[in-house]
Amino acid sequence: MQCWGLNSYGQLGNDDTANKSVPVQVKGLTTGATSVSAGLYHTCTLVDGGAKCWGINQYGQLGDRSVVASQIPVQVQGLTSGVTAIAAGDYHTCAIVDGGVQCWGMNSYGQLGNDSTSNSSVPVSVQGLAGDVTAIVTGTSFTCALVNGGARCWGQNSRGQLGNNSTIDSHLPVQVQGLASDVTWIATGSGQACAVAGGGALCWGVNSYGQLGNNSTADSLVPVQVQSLTAGVTLVAAGGTQGCAVINGEVQCWGRNNAGQLGNNSTTDSLVPVQVRSVTAGVTALVSGGSHNCACTQAGISCWGYNAFGQLGNGATANKLVPVPVQFP
Repeated sequence: MQCWGLNSYGQLGNDDTANKSVPVQVKGLTTGATSVSAGLYHTCTLVDGGAKCWGINQYGQLGDRSVVASQIPVQVQGLTSGVTAIAAGDYHTCAIVDGGVQCWGMNSYGQLGNDSTSNSSVPVSVQGLAGDVTAIVTGTSFTCALVNGGARCWGQNSRGQLGNNSTIDSHLPVQVQGLASDVTWIATGSGQACAVAGGGALCWGVNSYGQLGNNSTADSLVPVQVQSLTAGVTLVAAGGTQGCAVINGEVQCWGRNNAGQLGNNSTTDSLVPVQVRSVTAGVTALVSGGSHNCACTQAGISCWGYNAFGQLGNGATANKLVPVPVQFP
């Protein structure tokens, strides 16, 4: 496992707090890691079927029954096997464990899904997710999952981020309106979520900068169609104030663009998808941070957007308006 970027709380896992503009080795994770998720100031990974986390921990988001930060990976209590997916939010974390979902950390808005608002420094079971849970994603203070091909969310809902045509928080999972089946991918940003359903991209929640991609800046309490992305979409990603999608192997992004996070060699916001330069074929993975994005192709990993802390991994700290390759050692 290798990480790069901001490291003020040890979220790079290399046992120091210096920012890194190129990838560094996470201490102790030289084999067995299969996936990773980066939250606001903490990071988690799957290792040999178990879960480990590192970074800030004031709400118990590392899951090790403490509120002490760690600059190296620590074992999430009780999750040594059976974990198939993990997602780190701003101050909470969730994982799929033996087909169900467990969450830990901050719970002010019910984002742990256990019908409570009490924080937990160890995993607790999300209630009401009977069925086949195939994906888990975490936003700032809310969580979503794919269950039996449908999308369900819980936690903060002040601006419609649960997608159930309401602005009332929910401490238990609720059905995203219109997405009861045929959903193949889901992603959460700071206050918005997006999904792939029927080959098209839909988003809901906060829309101040056009991050829902529907040629509007009005929030939506239910999923709305991302303009022009009605077929051929395989992946979506949601960041702080932007969204991106893989369509026919290329990447398109929409929303805020102050740091070049849309990747179209511009800093002009867009309420509809625009083509990311240079990443035009063979994209197999796509992730969004606060104001930057990264894509994986056969040629390697490229990132673009905000780079003040080295989060693009290209050995520099200048923003990039088009994708640049990550410089692995």
